[in-house]
Amino acid sequence: MKNIIAGAIVLAAAGSVLGLSMLPNPVEVEQVVKKEISQNITESGLIEADEPVTVYAPISGKLAQVTSGVNDVINTGDILAMYDLADAEERYNKAELNAAYYEDGYIAALKENEDYIEKAENAKSESNSLNVKYDEIVDRMNEISAAYNANRSTLNQSIQKIEGEISNIEKNLSSESSKLANEATNYEESQKKLENLGTDIDSLNVKIEESKELIESYQDEMAKCGSDSPAYSSYKVLMESEKKNLTSLKNERDEKKGEKENLELQIDQTIANKETTEGSVEGLETDLADKKKVLSSTSLQATMSQQYEEYMKLSKELDVINNEWDASLEEQKAAEDKILSDTKLKQYEDSAALAKAEQESAQKDLEIARQGIKASISGTIIDKLVDKGAVTEMGTPLFVIQPSSGYKASILLSREELDRVKAGQKAKVKIGDKSYNGQVSDIGQIASSDSEGEPRVRVVVSLDDENANPTIGIGAQIEIMSNIKKTTLSISEKAVHSDDKSEYVYVLNDGMAEKRIVTTGTTDNGYTIITNGITENDTIITTEINSDDEGKKLRVKK
Repeated sequence: MKNIIAGAIVLAAAGSVLGLSMLPNPVEVEQVVKKEISQNITESGLIEADEPVTVYAPISGKLAQVTSGVNDVINTGDILAMYDLADAEERYNKAELNAAYYEDGYIAALKENEDYIEKAENAKSESNSLNVKYDEIVDRMNEISAAYNANRSTLNQSIQKIEGEISNIEKNLSSESSKLANEATNYEESQKKLENLGTDIDSLNVKIEESKELIESYQDEMAKCGSDSPAYSSYKVLMESEKKNLTSLKNERDEKKGEKENLELQIDQTIANKETTEGSVEGLETDLADKKKVLSSTSLQATMSQQYEEYMKLSKELDVINNEWDASLEEQKAAEDKILSDTKLKQYEDSAALAKAEQESAQKDLEIARQGIKASISGTIIDKLVDKGAVTEMGTPLFVIQPSSGYKASILLSREELDRVKAGQKAKVKIGDKSYNGQVSDIGQIASSDSEGEPRVRVVVSLDDENANPTIGIGAQIEIMSNIKKTTLSISEKAVHSDDKSEYVYVLNDGMAEKRIVTTGTTDNGYTIITNGITENDTIITTEINSDDEGKKLRVKK
């Protein structure tokens, strides 16, 4: 009997458990309501920073050490690599010697020029002094002639003739002297043109050689390619083009040579004319001196007196003065011929200045080499482009540094979202458990299409925290704050689910869970805007359920 009762109790208990297991699962629900929600914009984005900075070689040289590598964290001023100082020191020593050589040459040229200028001036002063003495003697001789020839009427006709001849000789002498000066000027101008043509021809010869080398390089490349390859055709076009350029250069050089030959002929003719004119001038000067002597003799031969003897003595003094004057002129001309032109002196000065500038540049390069290649910013090295022993030219990229500054987050917004965004708006950037304050710093002016082909505009939020050091390229949740509020259908944030395809909620319909695809808006204070998929009268399940619960009978928790 006890066993029967015990069995009955066990059956009753089992029935009770079975009855409880058959009851619907209890869930929490809420009614869809209309709420006033801030129109904040929340999107996923990426963390960025200032653009990477490339460190270039400040000078040309060989790298003795490369002290930093990829992923090294460096600070501004840290040494990234060191140069081989032997090369830089050798370049500086050569530049220093070269500068001293050209500076000494320039100083010597100046000193020598000053000496010749002084000699020319002294000779000119001497000739002027002789001219004064000459004029004084001539004046005295004229006085003697005037005193003793006042009444020599018989000689007037002869004297007048000689004076007329002297006048003609002086006119011819003046004319020939002007002509000589003009020919000297023409000679100097022709010489300058000849030098310029020589320079142009040399420059064209260099270009012609370069063009020939380029044609040969194209021919070499064509030889390497098959005649039916695109590269062969490309090189052939380049070669034909360069051949035309070579022909043009040769024609231009031949024209310059023709001009040079003509100019050389003109210079030869100018020299010949100059020599002829110089001979004419010398002849006229001799004739003039002879006529003056004849004139003097004619005026004095009429008297044989003490005054005549004085006159003859003065005449001899004139001969001496003329010889000394000629010597002074020759000395002056010889000194003036050796005086350097302003152009030549400028060449000496420019050469010295250039050598000095090269020395200063080499010294600066040496100082840079001694300091080594330093980081211009703080950050992380993301690329190392050289190794120890590399020989680099100035401007060669060496390292790429990702700066540890200018942290920001970028997101892509639709046109509707963009209407609610302005520069300077406050924002929050959430990276995992960390949250940073920021503000909108840039709004793109050009839209691009997203993966679904929808136009999106890039918006950048800069972080306010100067000490922030997030990982670049990592994803982040960005919320841009808005003062705009909107009354719309809203449900608890926890009731919204999502998968790879869509967002959805579970609606309690006739006591069973029904999955509804929804379109969401922004979230504010735990409530999410629903723009499509539910109505105000729907009851939303807020308890966490899954697809296995769809279509099952559920009961609402009391």
